[in-house]
Amino acid sequence: MATTSDKFGRVIIPKKIREHLGIHSGTALNISQDGSRIVLESVQEKEPVIDKNGILVFTGKLDAKMSDPVRDDRNKRIKKLLELLPYKIRVLPVQIINSAYNKRIHQTLPRGA
Repeated sequence: MATTSDKFGRVIIPKKIREHLGIHSGTALNISQDGSRIVLESVQEKEPVIDKNGILVFTGKLDAKMSDPVRDDRNKRIKKLLELLPYKIRVLPVQIINSAYNKRIHQTLPRGA
């Protein structure tokens, strides 16, 4: 497959090749020379999760889409922990949270609303 470079030296990688290799806008590429050949390789990103002293640590960026599942999972774990507590103790944190929420709502509402 042949292509040409423009006056700035830019080359367009054909769409079929980009799709096959998963290259899209913003993909980091490493360029090198091998004799008379030009070699393009996609840069392998660091693993977003690493093992640090036996603990898995997330080092990447969290997508906005992922914030909801993370919050949902956190809420499920809290609910399971609260279920382990006796009923009287379990109701208290919910009452405190609801009370604080209602106070905050009433403080932000204009008077007479």
